[in-house]
Amino acid sequence: MLRPVSASVLLLVLCAPAFAESISGTIYLDPPALAVRADFVVPGHAVIRLYRDGGAEPLDTVTTLNGHYRFDNLQAGTYWVAVDSKSIGTNVWPEQTFGPSGALCAQTDGTTRTNFFEGACAGGRSLKSDDPSSLSTSEHVARVTAPAGNIDFAFSYNIVTSIEDAGQGTLRQFVENANAIGGPNAMRFVPLTRAVAAAENTNLGMPPRWWTIALKSPLPVRRRS
Repeated sequence: MLRPVSASVLLLVLCAPAFAESISGTIYLDPPALAVRADFVVPGHAVIRLYRDGGAEPLDTVTTLNGHYRFDNLQAGTYWVAVDSKSIGTNVWPEQTFGPSGALCAQTDGTTRTNFFEGACAGGRSLKSDDPSSLSTSEHVARVTAPAGNIDFAFSYNIVTSIEDAGQGTLRQFVENANAIGGPNAMRFVPLTRAVAAAENTNLGMPPRWWTIALKSPLPVRRRS
């Protein structure tokens, strides 16, 4: 007589994290440097790096297609998007004017603000020039939670944010940009430092409103377009 054999089957299901999320956005040029979307145009090229929150090395690097970028197959969580401003043009170096929600933006008192909504973000996170070799030295960054879309940044060749002699966002760089791209260029001055000169009429309670840029050498000669 055959007895039925009872077998115990253990089914082990491993629930691995889903990697189906994405982060996407657009990199724009902002010729008048007013941080107004109606003025934005799409550049042809930009390099974007994605970092995990707390990570030192890029998780992924992409190049924009018609200004657009996208990171796919991501686990839900927090990431940093970093735009390489040096990659946007040839022989030019634009400065940031606009950032998404989560963008780090320098303030004139030396602090850094995090954008709650998208909007103006002149200069990026600090007074320094962009060094895209690492997240800690990248100036144009935003902290986002995947999935996320419309993580958009805008840059301009015509904005001056610094009173230093040379580097990103300086008067010298504006002239070099203007020489490289041709055509008329109207500079917009949005200093990220407070004016140091005292106001002439203190009775009106007006704050200081002018700055000094000390040039260490002559500016490049403006080429005729």
